[in-house]
Amino acid sequence: MIRRRRDLLALAAAALAAWSSPRSASLPRKRVGVLSLYHAEGSWEPRWRRRFLALMVERGFADGKRAAYEWRYAERDAARLPAMAAQLVATRPDALLAFGSIATRAAARATASIPIVCGCLDAIKEGYTASLSRPTANVTGYSEGAGDRAVKLLEFVKALAPRIKSVTIVAPQDNLVVREYARYFEEAATQVRLRAVSRTVRASAELAAIVHAVAREGNGCVVTLGVADGWDDLARLTLDAGVPVVDGAWHGDFVAAGGLLSYGPIMDDFDSRVARQLEKLLRGERLDRIPFEQPTRFTLKINRATARALGLEVPADLLLRADEIRG
Repeated sequence: MIRRRRDLLALAAAALAAWSSPRSASLPRKRVGVLSLYHAEGSWEPRWRRRFLALMVERGFADGKRAAYEWRYAERDAARLPAMAAQLVATRPDALLAFGSIATRAAARATASIPIVCGCLDAIKEGYTASLSRPTANVTGYSEGAGDRAVKLLEFVKALAPRIKSVTIVAPQDNLVVREYARYFEEAATQVRLRAVSRTVRASAELAAIVHAVAREGNGCVVTLGVADGWDDLARLTLDAGVPVVDGAWHGDFVAAGGLLSYGPIMDDFDSRVARQLEKLLRGERLDRIPFEQPTRFTLKINRATARALGLEVPADLLLRADEIRG
């Protein structure tokens, strides 16, 4: 009788331990391949990598325990990405992570079966899915909606300066990521009936010549994408040339420094949302039931003093729409 009771207690204890252990304890070890265009030891990558892996620990997929993460960095050489993607696919991972549209494109071309969680500019326009709410291929993740954002930014610029007829989009020649954004602004210009001119520069000093050329032609504006040495210099250039210049990469500091306008998403929860999607995949959820995440909050900032200096009147509805007004 005593032995039977002891056996029953042991069985009960084992059942309780199984019930109370983390859900991940019952899962086999998962393998995740990570593809990035950037440098492994760049200015922000190590910090981001630690933060993301910490989020996966919270979700029960700690590196070296319930998951193994294999990283591939192209060191900003996009030509290396296809081979790196093929290498990761050959290891037969349970999932791939691809950050940025260029890396996502390489991963999607390397496999049509391994699920991919990505961070990209615009998932539909880039052909990864026909629907954000129900992915139609093997890719889900975070889609910034860059196309819609570019349209909105140019609409705001036209509301401030209704006489403009053209937009000059300036991107650095050696930055493929930023040049991807330029394509979306070219398409957006057509939608809002502006003539688009795209220019690339090797150094920020070339930007001033372009802006002054736009000033001489008249009725134009400039969208810059990461080409200025500093926001103060870009704001000063706006006033010196008398041309509406906006930063297309939505840096709010530009307006604080005297820039005319900025608009873009608040992405402070990007990491946690992508980590949640990866967790769902690793726990066996079907990819087509994991919708693409999108920015839910956007911020519009306007410098009214700069607008006045350019001879522009900020419409009342734009002031009501703005999240921050300076000057």
